[in-house]
Amino acid sequence: MSVYKLTCAETGNIYYGSTGNNMKRRKGSGWNSCECKNFINPILEVLDNIENKEERLLKENDYIINNECVNKKRAGKQDKVKQNKEIRIRIIEEKRFYCSLCNIAFQAPKKLVRHQEGFRHKLKQESYDKYGDDWKLNYLIDNKKRYNNNRRVVKKA
Repeated sequence: MSVYKLTCAETGNIYYGSTGNNMKRRKGSGWNSCECKNFINPILEVLDNIENKEERLLKENDYIINNECVNKKRAGKQDKVKQNKEIRIRIIEEKRFYCSLCNIAFQAPKKLVRHQEGFRHKLKQESYDKYGDDWKLNYLIDNKKRYNNNRRVVKKA
C-alpha cells in the first residue's frame, strides 16, 4: 500500500503511481498498462506507505500536480477523489463567460456573443450609456415607458 515513483534509466522521465498491493506484487504484474510502459530499466522508489485508499490517491495526485512527470491522468476516478471545494469552484469559474452588465454567466463564448447581440442586452447597454453607474434605477422606468408607447393603439376616426 504505497505511493511510488518510477524513473526511466535512459530518458530520466518520471511516473508517479500508487498501489493497494505490496510493492513486490505490483512490480511482478509489470508496468504495461500505464504511461511508463516504454520505460527502459525503470528505477523504483517508494515515496510513502499509506493504508487509506483515498489518502493514498490524494497523495499520488499531489505528486502528479506538483512535479514534472509523464502521467496523463490523475489518480483514481475523479468522482471518488475528494477535491478541495475552492479548486472545484475555481475550475467552474474559469470555464464561464460573464456579461458583467447583465450579471449573467454562460458556459460557451458563442452564447455570450449571442446574448450581447440580443435586444435585452442592448436596452441595458443604452441605459448604461445614458445614465452611467446609476443605470439600473432608470432602466425599469425607461423600459416601462417604452412598453406603454408600444402598446398604445391609434384610435380610428
